[in-house]
Amino acid sequence: MPPRIPGRPPRTVDLEDLHDIILNAMIVAPLARLIAPKLGLDPEDFDTIEEIEDFLNPWQDLFGADFGDLRDAFEGDYTGTDPTLLAIQSLTTGKWVDLDNIVDNINNAIAGGVAAGTGAVAGVFNTVANIFGIADAAQKTAMAAQQQLQDIANTTPEGGFSWSTIFAGADGSALNSSDWPAGSSDLVIRGDNGYVGIASGAGNGTYYRQCAYSFATDTQATSMVLGTRPALAPGYDTGMTLRCNADMTAGAYCTVDREMVSVGRFTRSGSTWTFTPFSTQAVAINQGDIIRFRASGDNYYVQVNGTTKLSVTDSGATVAKGASYRRSGFLEQRGTQIFSVDSYRIASFAMADWSAPGAGLTTAAWRVRRSNTAEVTITAGTNVRDVMPSGFYESSDLANNVTVTDLGLGRITIAEAGFYEIAASSVYRTNFSNLSDAYRPTQWVLYVDGTPVAGPIHSGASTTVYLAAGQVVQPGYVAAWPGSYSSTADNPTIASSTINRIGGGPSASFTGRKVA
Repeated sequence: MPPRIPGRPPRTVDLEDLHDIILNAMIVAPLARLIAPKLGLDPEDFDTIEEIEDFLNPWQDLFGADFGDLRDAFEGDYTGTDPTLLAIQSLTTGKWVDLDNIVDNINNAIAGGVAAGTGAVAGVFNTVANIFGIADAAQKTAMAAQQQLQDIANTTPEGGFSWSTIFAGADGSALNSSDWPAGSSDLVIRGDNGYVGIASGAGNGTYYRQCAYSFATDTQATSMVLGTRPALAPGYDTGMTLRCNADMTAGAYCTVDREMVSVGRFTRSGSTWTFTPFSTQAVAINQGDIIRFRASGDNYYVQVNGTTKLSVTDSGATVAKGASYRRSGFLEQRGTQIFSVDSYRIASFAMADWSAPGAGLTTAAWRVRRSNTAEVTITAGTNVRDVMPSGFYESSDLANNVTVTDLGLGRITIAEAGFYEIAASSVYRTNFSNLSDAYRPTQWVLYVDGTPVAGPIHSGASTTVYLAAGQVVQPGYVAAWPGSYSSTADNPTIASSTINRIGGGPSASFTGRKVA
């Protein structure tokens, strides 16, 4: 049985020594034990070739002047007529080939080669390869678990919460109820490695456990180290959740199978789960991989072994945030594909508050932006004002002590009363006669609870307003930057502020921060 956590590396033996050990054990020693009693001798006195040679030295005349005939008989190279040596050669015929193949198989299994020979001899390769494969996977998983623990210690901000566990126990034993008080009792320790899996005999379905602990903030991260991989085809998911409510009936999820990563929101009613994906990404997943799931504002990230594989924004802010949504857990699935198939088991689990880039602020602040350069078509005549078009903003880079209630419109709900410095930037184009394709900075307007309260304001310039908790702010535009051109002598100047297209990404943004 392989160790759960690898200790000392296995002892190594020189292959030539191994060859002699196997020769003595499989051929010479059994032959000695067969002959010695008939001669009234102790078999242990000559159970190696060298001891047999020493014993027979006084009787060399039995085999001629060249005592090497005896070794030739063992090696299958004897060409003489002595009946005793021929009998020994007949007994050992083929054994040297098997012995060489066994040694080759041990070497090939360690080095990653192919099997030699057939039958039980070839089976040596498979056995050794399996042993080294299991040990290698167990070592990789253990190292990943230790790396996971170090990572959460390095990314948890002061005042944040962090907790982790490496699963262990006998096959079939229950999880620690103090750490995992809620969820399915059919998630238990499985196999000899101490990984969490679905209990033998449990039916098809999705099984979950919820952690007893809570995050301190809405900037949350969970991570897991994957244990044993599923035996058959992909399609069943192992996952983590965060931003969960107290009974884990709603929150955000990240799931993986052998070929895919998915992020979205979930709801649960009893054993019925509804998964609404935000995005999926094809990614090769293996045993021992560290999967990290992070949330900041309405942005969600998945990393595999430290590399970001998926980044997505919950554009409608459909996943709830706040003090009632700071729990986490994990889930596994079982299904049937001719045989019963399980998703990945889990070797370890961790949860922590983390410091997102640019989110090391202690005051309320936000930043949303349009993340591509495509323009949005609108029609706004001179002096027309309105909120930004639906779907204009696509990324939320920062949301600290505020809630992005509608990312596309840049709608922000204030949690802390105070004075806020707010700015917006974008550009627009006018498609009007000789002013066609003229770029100009957008004059912007600040809306509070649906009412314009400030503006026109120059693009990128800020305004400071007092906001109460619960109020909603969002940016708008106004067609107030006229452009002119010469026409005819009778009508020499024409001016227009008409907006036909508005854009400015990826830097077009709406930002704010509490200043008092």
